[in-house]
Amino acid sequence: MEPTLFPSQSLNTEVDDVTKLFGRLWRRRGWFIMVFVAIMLPLIAVVGLWPSSFYASGTVIIGNLEPADSSLAAAIQKLGDPADLASQLLVAKSPRMIRLALEGPGVFQAITEECNYGASLSYMPFPPDCSKLKPGSRELLDYVSSRYSVQAEGPSRIISIGYSSRLPEVSFVLANALLITYLEDQRGENAHARETAVSWLLKEQKANDQASQLRQTFYHELYKKATDLETERRDLPNPARLVSLAELPVRPSSPKRLRLLAAGFVMSAFLAGFVAALKDQRSRRIRFPGDIRAFTSEPVFSSLPRPPARKGNHLLKSRNQLSLNTISNHWESPLLAKAARTLYAELALDNGRQSARCILIASATSEEGKTLTTIALARAAAESGRQVLVIDCDLRNLGNQCPPAGGGLAGILRGETEPQDAVVQTSMKGLEVVEAGVVDTEPAMLFIGGQLPKLMNWARRYDLILLHGSSGFVPELRLLASHAEGVLWSVRWGRTLLRNVRDDLQDLHGQRVKLLGVAVTMVDPKEMRYHQRCTGAVEPEPKEALPTAH
Repeated sequence: MEPTLFPSQSLNTEVDDVTKLFGRLWRRRGWFIMVFVAIMLPLIAVVGLWPSSFYASGTVIIGNLEPADSSLAAAIQKLGDPADLASQLLVAKSPRMIRLALEGPGVFQAITEECNYGASLSYMPFPPDCSKLKPGSRELLDYVSSRYSVQAEGPSRIISIGYSSRLPEVSFVLANALLITYLEDQRGENAHARETAVSWLLKEQKANDQASQLRQTFYHELYKKATDLETERRDLPNPARLVSLAELPVRPSSPKRLRLLAAGFVMSAFLAGFVAALKDQRSRRIRFPGDIRAFTSEPVFSSLPRPPARKGNHLLKSRNQLSLNTISNHWESPLLAKAARTLYAELALDNGRQSARCILIASATSEEGKTLTTIALARAAAESGRQVLVIDCDLRNLGNQCPPAGGGLAGILRGETEPQDAVVQTSMKGLEVVEAGVVDTEPAMLFIGGQLPKLMNWARRYDLILLHGSSGFVPELRLLASHAEGVLWSVRWGRTLLRNVRDDLQDLHGQRVKLLGVAVTMVDPKEMRYHQRCTGAVEPEPKEALPTAH
């Protein structure tokens, strides 16, 4: 039996779904903004540059306002005969009617003005050729017909006649021209038909003045009918009556800029969200420590959160230099301190003994969090009562320009100073550092000079030795790893590709470098929590797992 989902549980599920969606969009906010701007900017340009169009319309009503009797035919006439309404729509927009309207005073001049205005808009595609618009020409008729609108107002007998133009005066003139032409044409047709009927009836009455009494009664009725028709003809009751003339439009009818921008905003947000979510779904960057374990079969000791951004925080600069300032700077947060203690504890348990050990901390590229890992681990070990020595072996860092006290590591390797003279005590008890120093030659030449073993033998008096290595697979990497018990590889969360991590670890094993494990750095706790809810760990690719070096 399936478990019952209570309303509170259903609500929590919906909230989690919304949280997951916003988590995906926030992680890919760069893609979201890029797609959104890429759609909205052209739309804004088109809406802003597209010329306004004005629409003027007038209305007429066809058929008698009140039928003479209450029969069904009269009721249909009062409501409007659909067949008659359709025929009147065709008549109103027929080429004959439009040609008659174009013969009105000032109509052709208004059309010419409108065409010249449209041709002056150079950014509009397919400008009109005004030289072909001649009075009575087919081009003139086609140009005007496409802009006229004749339509019925719902099921009623009212017909709306309008004209759309980029100039409000032109729409006003052309709409009224066709409206008046249609009314005059209907009035003329009605008068002519009634005049013909009256003439025929009067002629028949005169030809039969000598008829019998019975036929006289019949012709008396015809004469009465003819008199009624003549009276109606003089009153000119028109089947098409004017309701309202077209007025000069004061506001453009199109484009509806606010509606277009609102629709474009919604469409852009939807497409941008779709692209961002799809990009996040297919991303192969590190978002969860389980990803690395699945791809490489290597242990991930800890996930170090990003340190808080504060003034003077040297860790957040592009070229980090491990110095006394970075060691002593109080940049850590409670989350970072807890993660650092976890990292140190896992490394100690993995080693299986409490004696001194030496760890090389390295990374494939710069800004992978190598310095963050070194400092966090050093502080955690010092806080636990251990004697910790940090040696900055990154002699390739261009930021190492100021000579440290005692010459630093470079001075030791050149034989200019003794190790104890290059050690600097930090503000933390039990934590000391040997800074890199200034290098004027190839760093690898200094490491093979014979002073490195002497330094490492002297450093064995400390409980923990941390070697802050250079970025990349530099020549001295293997030499430093031979003096260490293993390498702790730093990778940056949300930036490093999983396939690059796998390839780098394969290169380390190919150089016979012992790998202790991986430290994920610069983690955003909120985003990683969203990622865990959304996807969890990814499935490993169908490739051989890396051999473990333990």
